[in-house]
Amino acid sequence: MKSIDIDSISDKMEVDDVASLKNKYIEGLKLAMDSDTAVVDEVVAESYYEWVIEDWDKLCEKREYSPEFTIGDYKWRILLFPRGNTEKEFVSAFLDNLDVKDENAAENSHVCAKFVLSIRNYNDYTIFSSKPSHHRFNGKESDWGFNRFIEKTQLYNENKNYIKPLIEDNKTVVSVYVRIYKDELGILWHDFANWDSKKETGYVGFKNQGATCYMNSLLQALYFTNYFRKATYQIPTENETPANSVPLALQRVFYNLQYSNQSVDTRELTKSFGWDTMESFTQHDIQEFNRELQDNLENKMKNTAADGAISRLFRGKMKSYIECINIPYNSNRIEEFYDIQLNVKGCKDLIESFDEYINVETLEGDNQYMAEGHGLQDARKGVIFESLPPVLQLQLKRFEYDIERDAMVKINDRFEFPDRVDLSKYLSKDADKSIKYIYRLHSVLVHSGDLHGGHYCAFIQPKLDGKWFKFDDDRVVPASKDSVFEDNFGRSAQDNERNMKTRITNAYMLAYIRETDIPLILAPIQDSDIPKHLSERIEREKMEREKAEQEKKEQHNYILDNNVISENSNRLDLCNLEMKQYPMSHLKEYKRGKTDTVGAFKEELAKVYGVNKSQIRFWNVVRRQNRTKRPELPIDENDDMNRKEKKFLDMVPDFNEMKGFPKDTQLILFEEIKPDMIEEIPLKNNSIEAEIGNGDIICFQKALSQEKEEKLRQSPNSIIYIPDFFKYVRNKILITFKERVDKEDEHFVPASKEYLEFQLELLKTMNYDEVARAVAKYIKLDDPMKLRFFVGSNNNDYIERKDDIKLNQLINSTRFSANSNTIYYEIQDIAITEMEIKRFINVKFLNKHHQEQKTYRLLVYKKASVKELLDLLKQSMKIDKLGKLRLFTVNNGRIEYVYNDEMDIQSLGSTSQEIYVEEIPEDQLNVQLQECIQVIHFKNDISNYHSVPFLLKLNEGELFVDVKKRIQKSIGMNDKEFAKVKICYISNNTSQYFEEKHDDVVIYDGKNQISGCIGLDYPCRNHTTNSYEKAVKIHN
Repeated sequence: MKSIDIDSISDKMEVDDVASLKNKYIEGLKLAMDSDTAVVDEVVAESYYEWVIEDWDKLCEKREYSPEFTIGDYKWRILLFPRGNTEKEFVSAFLDNLDVKDENAAENSHVCAKFVLSIRNYNDYTIFSSKPSHHRFNGKESDWGFNRFIEKTQLYNENKNYIKPLIEDNKTVVSVYVRIYKDELGILWHDFANWDSKKETGYVGFKNQGATCYMNSLLQALYFTNYFRKATYQIPTENETPANSVPLALQRVFYNLQYSNQSVDTRELTKSFGWDTMESFTQHDIQEFNRELQDNLENKMKNTAADGAISRLFRGKMKSYIECINIPYNSNRIEEFYDIQLNVKGCKDLIESFDEYINVETLEGDNQYMAEGHGLQDARKGVIFESLPPVLQLQLKRFEYDIERDAMVKINDRFEFPDRVDLSKYLSKDADKSIKYIYRLHSVLVHSGDLHGGHYCAFIQPKLDGKWFKFDDDRVVPASKDSVFEDNFGRSAQDNERNMKTRITNAYMLAYIRETDIPLILAPIQDSDIPKHLSERIEREKMEREKAEQEKKEQHNYILDNNVISENSNRLDLCNLEMKQYPMSHLKEYKRGKTDTVGAFKEELAKVYGVNKSQIRFWNVVRRQNRTKRPELPIDENDDMNRKEKKFLDMVPDFNEMKGFPKDTQLILFEEIKPDMIEEIPLKNNSIEAEIGNGDIICFQKALSQEKEEKLRQSPNSIIYIPDFFKYVRNKILITFKERVDKEDEHFVPASKEYLEFQLELLKTMNYDEVARAVAKYIKLDDPMKLRFFVGSNNNDYIERKDDIKLNQLINSTRFSANSNTIYYEIQDIAITEMEIKRFINVKFLNKHHQEQKTYRLLVYKKASVKELLDLLKQSMKIDKLGKLRLFTVNNGRIEYVYNDEMDIQSLGSTSQEIYVEEIPEDQLNVQLQECIQVIHFKNDISNYHSVPFLLKLNEGELFVDVKKRIQKSIGMNDKEFAKVKICYISNNTSQYFEEKHDDVVIYDGKNQISGCIGLDYPCRNHTTNSYEKAVKIHN
């Protein structure tokens, strides 16, 4: 018989319970840590550590470290601020890594870890508070955690969260669970503050000009298509300049991508496109830009070594066919393509989208095919590929028109694409079977955002070796397969709605390379493939930049001397280096060491100018109060300064000798105090009396006889005396005139081709008429008043003719600052003086279905009547049989006012209204407007209006079903279209929809006054793109 120790069993059960509670506690910490952020990386180590604090009050006031502990191969400590770090109301706690701040640690030494810090009751694992985080521990940030770890008030008090205090009997336990990740790519939780793309990846990115991320992404994909890059290098560009040559600018971009250590600037490239700053800040569609760029290069490659390279790379062929089912008849058409647009909506992945692309449609019933010579026949219709190119560019249709919303929308649906795909089954039976149509994914271009904007980046596998990189403007980083594929498939219906960025980020364009062509397409670029002139020019420019940078660094060791001699004076002031409103001086600059002597500098200049050293004198130049710069004192103190003061009359022979005039030539002398202050010097005065000293400027001219002066004054803007010349120099300005082409304006008269663009030197003080006379004289136009000036190509940019407005005011006004010294002109067959009493009115003429047919720009007297305007419209339309016309205005989708013939036109076009003219329908010729109701068009909401509203006569006792028929006839819809139109009655901005049961209802009894309007709810049939969408165009 054995004895049983009840106490020992009880103790063992308690130990087991504590161990179980501890395990649950640790599992709880791990769950809290997992909730922090998801990581797809290999875990190299994880463990738990606890720091038992026996006497909390003995902890120091500032900071306290736990004993060191090891997790993985790294040493750690818990850093605690018992009295708070930044806020005294909180305890602060951090995890500190010792290895990354070791003085022997490697430069980029780091540890990536997730962790959870916790404080718990000394005796109870169920009473605790914890906080999770993650960090990339490195030399700059070796510790990480929480300034607000826990409020001090929660440490000792029992509350609804804790049945015991966290610190009990002055004891507690602070613990941490740490999980360390391998960081295979080297970028986990990287802040990229000092990221060097070239050093870390071997590649560089592009600088973003403002909204050129779409272009940057595509250029990277094309750059790493080595065959394309090599073909671009083969375009001859020796005699071209980057600003005007797209091939040369692109060659320079590609060269810099290959050899530069810094991100590459694309401003030179966009300038070669003929783009201005605004164009660079406009985001365009990648596919549209891709085709425009390839078309441009393909034309430049003709008759060169690169001829046909674009088509060899990207061109495939597809056959559109129709095959009759019951008779031997078919119709085929072979088409070329450079990219394929695939549906995203309704397709699970790339294969389903290709399946849908070649899906066969059966034409039967009402949709039978009209076979020539055989009548209507049942048929099969579809497309099949005859060949696929070596580089297959796939455009995923992420943007589509939504008929329900009547707007373009982005499709963010999940759409999977593989790393490797076999497309053989999509080739026709006549395709070349010797070619294996197996493709590898080379690049993924990604869009993050919505229809109205967003950001583009590219994921590229440059060598198809499994190593992916993300090219995001100027930053290039390694990328995981998950970030390439899963993160860019798009969202699924089950995705967490919380992460908005994930939901709107997805692949937009894919580029696959045929496996058998990979050696050719990705063959490395050799130095011999790069044009010699290109590399030499870029390297020379690089050396010049480095030299300039080095000189800038050494600038403090030197002084710069600007040398002024008579040959480089601009004849206005001694020299001008600051005031940009006047001609600038072009002075020779010398760099001298600060310890060089004046004598050595004199010897150098004597050789440069071929003069004796004794003839050179240096002067100190000082800035006067009138903002001019004047020589003050000579630097050579041995020069003789004691000169007897002469009267200026005695100096006249010296001045004549300087200019080669006869000695007895009479002169007039002036002092140039500053460019806009020129005063005559009395010849009887000496320099003291005239207050003229060293550095002051004397100007002189021949004296004029009274007869010659009077003759000169007969010419406008004549220059008689020196002050007149200075006034001319101050006010002269070079203006570029460009002909403004407006082919739709019937009053437009084209100028001769030689006058499409020219420059004239004018005066800023000229008024409108003087400018007009100068231009008319140059282009040989008899009547200057037939000229009209504009500051842009828009009709609203015209310059109003006013006598008090000078050319200076015009070019300096805010309205015209964007095109400062350019004025557009047009020649009209009507003098501007006539236009001062007339005005242009744009009138839109409607067809019988109330649709805009044509816009007429009519010039009418400002006080004309509506009848006179309509008569002028009839003359412009040149239609013999035209019924009675009606003019009305529309504002915000509704008819604003209907004009009768006797009213004047002064109020027309004064607001945002549109002016329409229509033939009055026969049933409205002899009725009052009160007998008609307005019909408007909208989609879903009455504020979302479209199309042109119209008037409909209501007949007494007419059923609604008949009114519907008249509406349908009036707007010209067939039965199928009109069946989708919902009709409602609108009054006080509320709508009531008619239903089929209302067909037998009489909507007008002839007794009550007609009010409100009828609304037609349907999508606009003439859907256009957003007015802000501007087509991309490469001009050079």
